[in-house]
Amino acid sequence: RQMCIRDRLRTYRRVTELAPESVLAHRWVGRILLETGRPEAALPVWARVLELRPGDAGAEHFLTLARK
Repeated sequence: RQMCIRDRLRTYRRVTELAPESVLAHRWVGRILLETGRPEAALPVWARVLELRPGDAGAEHFLTLARK
């Protein structure tokens, strides 16, 4: 299962490189980082989601989680 998560993270990170405006890809990167215990790495990802979609309640929630 862990390898599958790493593969997904790699894939979504690649999507963010190819399509930097992809809110969905950034959201997945942020979620995976949080769920795998890397909140500090998730902080800039959720900040980027809020740049792309200001006021997004979900992104604000996950950014708050990442800061804890």
